[in-house]
Amino acid sequence: MANLALHVGLDDRLNAAYDNGLTFLVPANRRFNRAEIYIPKMLQPDMFNYTRNFILCHMITDIYHEAQVFAMNEQSGEDQFLVKSELGTHMWITSTENVVRFQSQELLLPDQPTNNGIFHGLEYPLFPPYITDFAFFTPKSTNIDTSDCFRIFSQCRLTSEDIAELFDTKLTVFCPTREAFTLFNYEDFNRLLSPDWYRHACEFLFNHITEGALTRAELASQAPRRIKMLNGAVYNLRKSGDDRPRIQNGNQ
Repeated sequence: MANLALHVGLDDRLNAAYDNGLTFLVPANRRFNRAEIYIPKMLQPDMFNYTRNFILCHMITDIYHEAQVFAMNEQSGEDQFLVKSELGTHMWITSTENVVRFQSQELLLPDQPTNNGIFHGLEYPLFPPYITDFAFFTPKSTNIDTSDCFRIFSQCRLTSEDIAELFDTKLTVFCPTREAFTLFNYEDFNRLLSPDWYRHACEFLFNHITEGALTRAELASQAPRRIKMLNGAVYNLRKSGDDRPRIQNGNQ
C-alpha cells in the first residue's frame, strides 16, 4: 500500500503521518496474496486515477470534527466513531478487544502497530474504490447515535478544529441522542438547518461543545440542560448516558 501511495504521488500524505497522525486502513495481506487486489493492473497508466482514489479512501486523519460523532450500542456499551477519509468519504469504525470492526462486523486482522502509526487490516471492495456501500449507519449496529447533531455541524461549517483554533483549546463535541432528536420539535429542528437560522444553529452547537481533558462524568455535569428556541419554546436536553427517558417540552 505504501508503494502504491508513492506510485500515485502521495508522498506528502505519507510524510504527514509524522506530523498529523494519519491512520492508514490497509486491506488484509491475504487479499494481495490471492490477487484480489492485483498490483500489476493498478500500476498501469490508465489505472492511475483509480489507484490514487483507492489509496485516499484508505487514509483517515483523526483531526476532523466527524471523529467526535459517535454511536453507542446500548447492550454492549461499545462505541462507534465516524471518521473521514482523505478522499472525503465517511465510515463508522469500532475497535474492541484489539480487533478492528466496521459496522459491528468483526474483521479478521488485529491492529498492527508500526513506526508511522497503527495500520488496520480491513476488508474493502476493490471496485469501485469508494466506501459508500459501508458508510451509511444502520440500526443493526446500535440504537443510540448522534448523527443528527453532525448534520447541523455540516450545515454550519463549524469544526472542532476551527473552534479549537479560535479558543486555543481542545474541544469535545457533546450531542443529544438520536432519540432526543426524534422527539424534538421538527419545526424547530428544520429551522436550525435553514440559512436564516445560521447564527442560532451556531449558538446551538457552541452550547454542546466543552473543553476536553475531563472525565465523562465531568463533561456530563457541565453540558447544557436546556435550550431556548427563537420562537420561545424551551426544551430540556437529554444527555448521552442519561437515565432520563427522553427530551421533554418545557410545558410538560
